[in-house]
Amino acid sequence: INKIIIYYMELFQKYHNDQTFNIRLIGKSKPISINAETQLNPKDYISSNNSGKNVYFRPDGKNAYKFILVDLDNNPNNKILTDIKAISFLGVETSKGHFQFWIYAQTKNWNEYVIISKYLADKFKGDIGATHKKQVGRMVGTRNMKANRDKFLVKVIHTNNKLPSLNTKDINKLSED
Repeated sequence: INKIIIYYMELFQKYHNDQTFNIRLIGKSKPISINAETQLNPKDYISSNNSGKNVYFRPDGKNAYKFILVDLDNNPNNKILTDIKAISFLGVETSKGHFQFWIYAQTKNWNEYVIISKYLADKFKGDIGATHKKQVGRMVGTRNMKANRDKFLVKVIHTNNKLPSLNTKDINKLSED
């Protein structure tokens, strides 16, 4: 599991070497912050996950508002999945028919993050409730402990090492579709 998490973090760090990452354990009062130099001990959160707590992940630090999460909880069709994969650098299946995609955008602050996040959620028929600033995503390699999710193992389903990045021109093109 540690190798999966290290890969996951390295994918985000291709954008910003100065990124730190928050791992949040639901039920814990303070997130665990890690970075590339941190000796990550999976026991810190895996044991909590095994005892029924969900584990979430979020890039933190400088330019963290450039990492937008789009949460698709509506069993999206193949066209939606194909279209969002074209603009995302990471896709995660969080339970059967439920996905989260990470998109890197040229946003300048958290206000722009929220505007683009809401637009993308609407465009891809995603969860508009998951568009607030500092939105967290499920941690790969942990189990989804939400009711009716059968302790689904969260897994990567898509990566794009070409590192697509949305800029204003891309967003305007999307809005024409």
